[in-house]
Amino acid sequence: MRFNPLLAVGIVLVADRAGVAVFSGSCFGFRRESTALTAAHCCPVDASETQVLFPGLSPTPRPVVRIERHPTADVAALYFDGSEAVPDVDDYPEHAFWDHVANLGLGEEFEAYGFPTDGPAPDSSATAPTARMFRGHYQRFLEYPDHHGAHYPGFRS
Repeated sequence: MRFNPLLAVGIVLVADRAGVAVFSGSCFGFRRESTALTAAHCCPVDASETQVLFPGLSPTPRPVVRIERHPTADVAALYFDGSEAVPDVDDYPEHAFWDHVANLGLGEEFEAYGFPTDGPAPDSSATAPTARMFRGHYQRFLEYPDHHGAHYPGFRS
């Protein structure tokens, strides 16, 4: 079966103060079916519960059992049940990205697909996040400090 990257893109849901799951950002399956990566700011430390919905795979969100945040970068790993199982190195996941991209260079194209937190439009009748595709080219590389205090190598397009 050919890998469909859109099936690996998920929606991060966190419980608000009333216990209602609200949209917090996007994530993607990484290396195995039981692990996803997201921006750490999508997983507030004070959230009582975090779940991930993979719209192309199931209508039911998966509960996150563990979150590991990078100490300086705005990155977090989300783990679901079964994350302790170590897959065989030749056993590629069916619905998750395998590893990393090795061709990072100036002028190289990039694409991002996800569910930005700034949509849908206020005058829209949509109640769910709107999926979007972003494309561009790497124009320069820099050290990036974000407004949350994280810092990491960044890219400028």
